[in-house]
Amino acid sequence: MSDLLVDRKKLNELYDNIIANTSLLQEFLHKCKDFVLEMVYREKGISLMEMKIHLLLSYVIQLNYILLKKLDGHTIEGDAVVDRLVEIRTVIERTRPIEEKMNYQIEKLLKSVSSKTVGDVDPLGFKAQPEAMDDQVTHYLCDQVESEDSDELETQDKCKKQTNEVQKYVPPKLMAVPYVEPKDRYAERIRRRVTHSSMIEDLKQQYSQGPEEIIDHVSYMRRQERNEQKRRTEYEEEYMVRLNDPKKKRRNRMDFQAGFSSLFDFAPDFAQPVTSKKGKMRKSGKKYKHKKINLI
Repeated sequence: MSDLLVDRKKLNELYDNIIANTSLLQEFLHKCKDFVLEMVYREKGISLMEMKIHLLLSYVIQLNYILLKKLDGHTIEGDAVVDRLVEIRTVIERTRPIEEKMNYQIEKLLKSVSSKTVGDVDPLGFKAQPEAMDDQVTHYLCDQVESEDSDELETQDKCKKQTNEVQKYVPPKLMAVPYVEPKDRYAERIRRRVTHSSMIEDLKQQYSQGPEEIIDHVSYMRRQERNEQKRRTEYEEEYMVRLNDPKKKRRNRMDFQAGFSSLFDFAPDFAQPVTSKKGKMRKSGKKYKHKKINLI
């Protein structure tokens, strides 16, 4: 008996929730009806959204039918309504990726409807239509011809001449749309940047228990020189020809070898006394000052 009372209370709460949500559903239906009435060029609208609205409406109606059957104490096992609900839910879930791809088009259409710019005022609002340009030009020229007070023959000739002229096509001015990066991609980029930073790598090496790795980093210029030397060697071995080095390259290599050979030679530095340039200049000046000149 107590279980029946508990079930009765739950059913009463469910009934109250249904009544409360019915008013919200009616308001939503009124808004949808007003939106549909205000739609301009309904034949050029988005059929996907219309299909989704009908599916959601059918889903809510059949849910109410199942709730009524449960309130009356009937079973829903093997009922065709359950299969229909599963089918509608599957269709709605499968259309979500298509809706995400059409998100930009849907938002643009909603903005145009709210601002009421769609219609004859802006026929090129969504894409370039050269035929619409021709219609506008002909209407403008005919209106201009009708407003004149000249004779019929002159107006007809002038209209024919003006319509035969090739008009310049002006493309529609579309607003620039900024690129909004998805949140998951932005978070992934930040995480990758943090994990690959030099500070994190140093901390990993400092507190790591494994052996320390010593990596020999080669500069880009040095790697390029090695690749060039490898290509030269392969060419010489294949064609049995000795390639001559340019003078500048040969001089740089000789200077490098000379500097490398004298890198650890400290004997000349300790053997030569340290003298300044000023002392050398004084000695050279005294030498030339006391030089005798014989005049014969």
